[in-house]
Formats: sequence, structure tokens, C-alpha cells
Amino acid sequence: MQLRYCRIPGGNFGDDVNARLWPALFPDLADHHPDAWLYGVGTILGGARPDGTKVVLGSGMGYRGDAGFDATWHVYWVRGPRTAAASGLDPAVGLGDGAVLWDGLRRATAPVPGRVGFVPHHKSYDGADWDAIAHRAGLFAIDPRQSPEAVTAALASCERVLTESLHGAIFADALGVPWRAVVLARRFHGFKWQDWLDTLGMTLDAVE
Repeated sequence: MQLRYCRIPGGNFGDDVNARLWPALFPDLADHHPDAWLYGVGTILGGARPDGTKVVLGSGMGYRGDAGFDATWHVYWVRGPRTAAASGLDPAVGLGDGAVLWDGLRRATAPVPGRVGFVPHHKSYDGADWDAIAHRAGLFAIDPRQSPEAVTAALASCERVLTESLHGAIFADALGVPWRAVVLARRFHGFKWQDWLDTLGMTLDAVE
């Protein structure tokens, strides 16, 4: 089975976690059903669809329109009830983001006193000198283009986190680090945030 996820040039930890998560859970993944596709973590439903069987484990909608599920799809769960409803599925299959299954998030935190992390969206990071901006604001910038391990370690060093990256919130939440969403640009995608937040019984309350 082949992994289907968004491969961002330069890296994005929220997408790159797929390459750690699924091979660890299914070490022989590539040996079974080599013509099938595993849709993992990310807002990847909709748009162009490969031929063959497609298995969905926690993916979400938001960027590419209708998921277009038919008999070639096997949907076990999706990111949240909004993705489920938009796809014509029972909202009960909107169980949450698959990234929380990654064992790299099962680590103790060691917060630096007073440290507040700041995680821009990976596209925002290219648009400004966020390291300098964060430093002037007394924040600890976390580059989302780093590896999942590096971002997790950085988050674990924070007392609190401001994040434009959805997976910044998901990782922080899994670690038990208090977080709040922050809007830096129009690319902030409220649908996918609320899709995930619905699984926690929370409402989006972002700082703009």
C-alpha cells in the first residue's frame, strides 16, 4: 500500500509525520496491496484521485471540494464530523486527526519558564522573518518546516503556544501544552480547524 499525503518542498511537520506514523504502525505496509493507497494525516480529500483502492485513516476535507467517495474507497474514519457530513458519511466516523497516534508525541514536557511558543503556517513562514518578529514580541519561534521530532521537542519546551498551524495545536494538545489559534493571513482555514475542534467539543477562538 502506498502512502498518500501532501509532500511540501522544504518540509512541513504536520504532513511529514505520515512518514513516521504509518510505517511504525504497519511495518509491512508496502508489501500488502501495492496498488492501493493509504490516505493519512492532512487536508487531502477531494481533487485528483488515483486509480485503485483507497483507504482513509483520518484525512480531512477543506481545499479541494467533494471527496468523491465511491466503491473504490474504504473509509475507516475522517478528521472530524464536518468532513464526514460534507462527504455524505455518518458524523460518527469523524473521530479525530490521525497524527495523535504517532508515538513521538508520547513524551514528557519540560517547559522553560515563561516560554511561549509561536508556530506559523508553513506558507506564512516563507513570507516574513518570523524568527525576528517573534523575538521582538518575546515569543519562541518554532519553524514548521522542521521535522516532526524537532517541532515536538520545541513544543514540549513551552509553557503555552500560539499557533497558526493546525498541527501545531494538535501536537501541543497531545503533549498537554495549552495553546491558542492565531490568524496571521487569509490562508487560515476555519473549516479544517473547526472540523478537528468538533471532536474535542471545542469552538474555534482565534486571535487575529
